[in-house]
Amino acid sequence: MDGRFTDEELAIAKSVDLCAVAESLGYTVKRIGKYHTLKEMD
Repeated sequence: MDGRFTDEELAIAKSVDLCAVAESLGYTVKRIGKYHTLKEMD
């Protein structure tokens, strides 16, 4: 195996909505232009 992850694992990771994950963990996601940041990190 050349890579650390299988193709299936990479597909799953790429399909995850990181904004939704952050919100479910209690963070406030802010959109600035085409990027996202967390209110708690500013």
